[in-house]
Amino acid sequence: MKTNKSQGAFIVTIYEKIQYLCDESNIKLAHLCKEANIPKSTLSELKQGRTKTPSTQTLSKIANYFSVSLDYFDNDNIEDTKDEL
Repeated sequence: MKTNKSQGAFIVTIYEKIQYLCDESNIKLAHLCKEANIPKSTLSELKQGRTKTPSTQTLSKIANYFSVSLDYFDNDNIEDTKDEL
């Protein structure tokens, strides 16, 4: 996971969090897209950095799929990312 260190905390992108959730669940991003009814292009845009934040509707679908809260995507700290799983 690529991280940016800022004042002792690790910053992760929303895409990295989604990738982390997929890795932990042992699924591919394409499977997530199919199951959560999300266009593959949405995650591709996130990965390439052309989009920084997906819509609330998209995040809600992903959060529901992985049974995490929407707040999971708001926090930039990697330690909090690990704690929520």
